[in-house]
Amino acid sequence: MCCGWGGMMGGWGGWTGWGMFGWIIGLIFNIGLLVLLILGIIWLVRQVTGTRPGTGVGVSSSPPAAPPSGRTCPSCGRPMAAEWTVCPYDGTPLSDGESR
Repeated sequence: MCCGWGGMMGGWGGWTGWGMFGWIIGLIFNIGLLVLLILGIIWLVRQVTGTRPGTGVGVSSSPPAAPPSGRTCPSCGRPMAAEWTVCPYDGTPLSDGESR
């Protein structure tokens, strides 16, 4: 065996045979794996708890209740408040007198 797991170069995959360069590559690789693991845990916690990044506030799937104005979004058809200029559900711009 010349290379690989514990070959003539020793170590894992022969990185130790590369001297200082091998140590640097190994360190960068290990730090990268650690960072990816931490980011994965953070992502998983946010998915489970439903928090927004940086706010710690739970994500609400519904905007504030709109008073009945007879106005609806042309895209999704949901009721809109008279003062709203953009649909809070899908971001469609609303113009005056626009209803479905």
